[in-house]
Amino acid sequence: MDTIDRQLARLFDDLPPQLRKAAQHLTRHPDDGALMSMRQLAAAAGVSPASLLRLVRMLGYGRYEDFRDVLRAQWKARPVGPFAARAQSIVARAGSDAAMLVAATQAAAHVTVDAALAAPQAATLVAVAERLAAARRIAVIGLRSSFPPAFALSYSLALFREGVLPLAGVGGLGVDALDHCDERDVLVAVGVAPLTRETVLAARQASRQGLTVIAITDSTLSPLGRAAGHVVLVGDGGVSLLQSQVGTVAVVEALVSLVMARLGPEALAAVAAREQHLQSAGAYWSEADEMSQHSATS
Repeated sequence: MDTIDRQLARLFDDLPPQLRKAAQHLTRHPDDGALMSMRQLAAAAGVSPASLLRLVRMLGYGRYEDFRDVLRAQWKARPVGPFAARAQSIVARAGSDAAMLVAATQAAAHVTVDAALAAPQAATLVAVAERLAAARRIAVIGLRSSFPPAFALSYSLALFREGVLPLAGVGGLGVDALDHCDERDVLVAVGVAPLTRETVLAARQASRQGLTVIAITDSTLSPLGRAAGHVVLVGDGGVSLLQSQVGTVAVVEALVSLVMARLGPEALAAVAAREQHLQSAGAYWSEADEMSQHSATS
């Protein structure tokens, strides 16, 4: 089957100047076609929307949306590039038009979140939330760029249920914390390619001990996906330097909401008690702090 790149190459010599300009942009920045609206892509290429639509129709697509769907499928299937290549792409894109880099980032975020929370995966999220609600203990691991969503998951769950064990962090026990876990417990492992070695080892150890392993990752066939009983898939927008965590954060927020809803009144009471404790302990900046700061500087 012809790729769009090959079709453009075959047509290029016979295209008028405006369509050549659009074709050159698509060849140099294929992500733009997958992520942008027709007006955004036309602006990025420096052509009119009508010219872009004309090129799309010459390629055999009746609508721009059909053309974009093909590019989007190719974009989702592409391998994750090394950091250096991603950095080079960012600098090149920003050099031509910094505003379009922001637009591409926005579009990639929308696509990634939509895919993470789409109907085909909703049933998986519900099943995973049921298991998290029923578990005796929930161990959570995510390292390097996956640390923030993993921390958000463990911190949020700990606000309304006991037995949450973050395995990473300063002074953390790491996989040693799994020593007393068994089939009544769950490990949530967060990681995308390139996978952090310790995350994969933790998932494999947890699986050997009989824990339910839930992987939030980018492939069912990755070492992390193969070690898991449940896989929640997240994509990578490909626009940022590191693998995008936007979809992962969306999944984490959905899971926290689902677990809290499943636990119902028990979770509500726990959140209220925890909030009261934090306020009493002075954990948050208050009006009294503002007044004290003002008095000290006046």
